[in-house]
Amino acid sequence: MKRCLFLLIISLVSIQANALSGLPTIPSWPNDHINDEVGLFPFGEEVKFNFFLEEVLVKEKLYFHFELIPSLEGLDIEEKSQIIMDRLLQDHQEVLLFTLSLSDRNFKIMKSSLVPLTDDDLNELVKVTLPSLKAQNYANAIRIFLQNTLYKLNDQNLFQPPLIGDQKRGNLNILIFFSTFVLFVFFLGHKIRKTAPVKEISPELKKTRSKSIGIFWS
Repeated sequence: MKRCLFLLIISLVSIQANALSGLPTIPSWPNDHINDEVGLFPFGEEVKFNFFLEEVLVKEKLYFHFELIPSLEGLDIEEKSQIIMDRLLQDHQEVLLFTLSLSDRNFKIMKSSLVPLTDDDLNELVKVTLPSLKAQNYANAIRIFLQNTLYKLNDQNLFQPPLIGDQKRGNLNILIFFSTFVLFVFFLGHKIRKTAPVKEISPELKKTRSKSIGIFWS
């Protein structure tokens, strides 16, 4: 018990010393760049994108926002996007807005006046994003949009949007780990548990066993 308390005190002192010395601390939670009202993002992907977009905001002063909504509720997508843009411009100057209405199967890319992109650039971004949206691969569509936008703004930048599927591989590794653990416990318990020895089935019983057996696949 005394040893645990001692280690805890040492850890707290080390953390405080790092903070005072200016060493990096745990990063703060990013702004919410994605309003996903319909749950289009796979689990974990939204968090990865938010951290990435926060890094872009800090280094490039460019604010990306994704508005993923179930319906325009009778509004034109231009009108809906303009309402969102006006709200975002209260806090940021360079804004790129991606509005997607799922039931209307419509989306729009809008920029503020200070973002150095032309109308032709925006039209090209729409074209490269459409195939993934048609395939209902929304997270990948956003990644493609981000990658092409950052390249158009600066073809020398080193930003790379998060790869899609990392979370699935992580979940698979967790599943394999727990499956292995369960099997290990099962076989270990089977070895330890004392059971009566298995008796050999008599030849007579084997000859008279029922043949009314069916095998089916669900």
